[in-house]
Amino acid sequence: MKISDEKKDIRNFGTILALILMAMGSYQLYYKGQWDVALWFYAVGGMVIILSFFAPVVIKPLYKI
Repeated sequence: MKISDEKKDIRNFGTILALILMAMGSYQLYYKGQWDVALWFYAVGGMVIILSFFAPVVIKPLYKI
């Protein structure tokens, strides 16, 4: 696998992971009414998406699992 393909795959993985985390946060907020828990999901999801675009090396260990 080429390095550029691997970076693209890691970026896609990070985007999907962030969307899943933010969807879980939305569930906690709208159905359970727990803003504090939702905030943690949103924060982690936001960090994952930022890291996947600007520092994919940090997300690479999660991608390799």
